[in-house]
Amino acid sequence: IDHVEFVSCSQPDVDKAAVRFSNFYSLKPDDAKSSVTNSAIHKGLGIGIMITNANNVKVDGNVVFMQQIGGIFMKASHDVTITNNIVGGISTTHLANKNTSSEIVGIDVCNKNQNCRNLVVKNNIVGGCKHIGFLMPAVSCTESSTSYENNLVHSVEYGVFILKSNIVSGCQAFRNFKAYKTVRHGVLTYQGYRTIEVSNIETLDC
Repeated sequence: IDHVEFVSCSQPDVDKAAVRFSNFYSLKPDDAKSSVTNSAIHKGLGIGIMITNANNVKVDGNVVFMQQIGGIFMKASHDVTITNNIVGGISTTHLANKNTSSEIVGIDVCNKNQNCRNLVVKNNIVGGCKHIGFLMPAVSCTESSTSYENNLVHSVEYGVFILKSNIVSGCQAFRNFKAYKTVRHGVLTYQGYRTIEVSNIETLDC
């Protein structure tokens, strides 16, 4: 999918996103990636882009705005690249007729203790999200710092919530992140790490 506009797509209360990659693990690393690139996704009732139970997916250069629940969600997936996207204006939802603001996230990567491998999340911007800008797992302290870098968030309640990775033993790390103008914390985690290394973080007006 390249250079496509999705308007008023996605459904509330379910994972039926405007763009959805789901239930395929058959691709090999040398195969062409499934992808959504250089596209605009906006004014939907649910999630903008959803990747679930899939591998070898590329999400690059998209603008996702005025969606409900979330901009880009990924869960239980591997070999996923999320780069150079802009996500904004992610607001309230009506799951089960309730205002569940705690579930509203700009970019949600591998939430709820899923085992996700080989992720790249770089050069993304999230702004104007009602709750959390980025929700993503830590990496191994020995892993290259380029897996996550140059992500920026502003005008949200929490900048990033760092998840504990289930596939990393020992020291875990989170690096190369910028947050400003948050209502509460720029960087937040409380999931019982034995050791966590946080470095090269810039926060302002948090």
